[in-house]
Amino acid sequence: MIVSLSKHGGLAAGIRLRQPPVVVDAKALPPEAARDLGNMIDAAVKASEPPSPAEPHPDSMSYTITVEREGTTVTLKARNSAMSSPFRELRDWIERHGRRN
Repeated sequence: MIVSLSKHGGLAAGIRLRQPPVVVDAKALPPEAARDLGNMIDAAVKASEPPSPAEPHPDSMSYTITVEREGTTVTLKARNSAMSSPFRELRDWIERHGRRN
């Protein structure tokens, strides 16, 4: 399982423009950490809401988490002004444990 986190927008958008996403490869994690990651992903997917009509939030950060596992790809999106707790927990975990390629 490969999980990536991309950041978009916000006040420092120009700085992040060419930054690669933060990536976590579950194969490189200890079994317990990989299991925890899978559980956080499942919770974030369950808590995800259908996208709402785009409202202008020019200074708001938005995040895209892409999960590639078992031959499928799941994409989760949220912004600072509308983010579930499970998404926030997953985003923070990826930022702490991932690396830029």
